[in-house]
Amino acid sequence: GKLGDVTLQSGDTQAAFGFYQQSHEILVKLAAADPTAAQAQRDLSVSYEKLGDVTLQSGDTQAALRYYQQGLDIRQKLAVADPTAAQAQRDLMISALKIGDVLLADGEFTKALEQYRPGIAILNRMIDDGKLVQQSTSDKEYLVGQVKTCENLQIATGEWNVLLEAGGDELPNWLSNRCTWLAKKQRTADVAQAAAHLQTLEPVTADNLYNAACGFGMCLKLVSGWDGQSDFPPKAGIPEGTPEEQAARKEYRAKALAAFHAAVAQGYENFDHARKDADLAALHGDAEFQALLKPTAAK
Repeated sequence: GKLGDVTLQSGDTQAAFGFYQQSHEILVKLAAADPTAAQAQRDLSVSYEKLGDVTLQSGDTQAALRYYQQGLDIRQKLAVADPTAAQAQRDLMISALKIGDVLLADGEFTKALEQYRPGIAILNRMIDDGKLVQQSTSDKEYLVGQVKTCENLQIATGEWNVLLEAGGDELPNWLSNRCTWLAKKQRTADVAQAAAHLQTLEPVTADNLYNAACGFGMCLKLVSGWDGQSDFPPKAGIPEGTPEEQAARKEYRAKALAAFHAAVAQGYENFDHARKDADLAALHGDAEFQALLKPTAAK
């Protein structure tokens, strides 16, 4: 296990997984030899957590979820067996937190809340009982923040009319988040709708116009073979596309450039960021886009 920790810190996830797997096989046997031994069961749950950490770092979120869930199953039994054990309760909360974070990153906001909220309940009980108060208070602050993020993203990615009715000062952020998260699900038309609405918001701001350009830029990527998750351009290259797809590319290119041009006219100046922004990756080699970035070179 320690060798796995060291190699994981160095960035060698493959070697770390091998070490963790070796340790895990031993812990499985020890836990099976005496199912009533709480420490052996806890050690096994920690092993599942470490396997989840390394597979998550290597990019395999589904495997990470499976490992975290197996650890959670053990920790639930330990927490029920001794409700007064602060470490068992904290372990259970950590498992819920890690599962929630993976689900949030995958856009599963409702499922993430199903993990975060019980985690907060555990921390409330620990704080009330005076157990690990400083740690629990810090953890609770983090989880409350994650719950708020999930709730906002539920609105941002939910029904269009509900989003507009919620409105208020959060609307620009919600629309921008809608573009980002629905692009991951390849919902091109919905991304375009949100980007277009960003352009109409009053007062007109450079940030809103820039985010609109990013929304249309993601649409351009999607109709150019992007899967919503991987880097752009695709490793296999941009496909030729059907006549309809080619027309859509022309349309979204024009809309992205128009929105970016409007952002610059409104005072947008962070050209170094625009050059690197993955949302605008489909425009990075575009001569018209590059021309709009020339103010940086003049400074």
